[in-house]
Amino acid sequence: MTRNEFLESLRKELSSLPPDELEDILYDFEEHFNIGLEKGQSEEEITKKLGDPARLARSYRAISVIEEVNKNPTASNIFRAIFSVLSLGFFNLVFMLGPYLGILGVLLALFVSAIVIIAAGIFTVFAPFLSTIFPDIIITGNISAVALILSGIGVSSLGILLFIFDIFIGKKIFSGTVRYLNWNLDILKNGMKNS
Repeated sequence: MTRNEFLESLRKELSSLPPDELEDILYDFEEHFNIGLEKGQSEEEITKKLGDPARLARSYRAISVIEEVNKNPTASNIFRAIFSVLSLGFFNLVFMLGPYLGILGVLLALFVSAIVIIAAGIFTVFAPFLSTIFPDIIITGNISAVALILSGIGVSSLGILLFIFDIFIGKKIFSGTVRYLNWNLDILKNGMKNS
């Protein structure tokens, strides 16, 4: 592959990046070629040493998306960064995606459970009043109205506490994800320096 073919391929692969960032990257690779040519290497040797433009582009896109997460850590940016990092290697795809999706599934189940517990508590609070309107549907048995109301308040409070706990855990998962992405960013940047 010649210098122009390499740079054109890299330009096409990185077309989604901001123009100034794209030009900086291409300038760096042009410098690689200039230095290599000064040392007496051929363009083919230099392109072989630099590697596959598509693989390099995936790394640069992942770096760009992870840096965007550091500037603006929204859920959509984090998911874009996760998928960019997953595309980089077998380890991330096999060993990180499954457990991460499992953790998100458990968190979602906890949120749903909290909402159901809150709703059950609210229903229990209003059960004595609803049993007078719908006596055939809502059966309160021999339990006093005060006991039902108090137990409903207790159940709703438990649901609210679970919901607050879920938010706390969600924030920890969010910050852990950002740390993991930054760890990948450090690896990518060090790999770029060494190539």
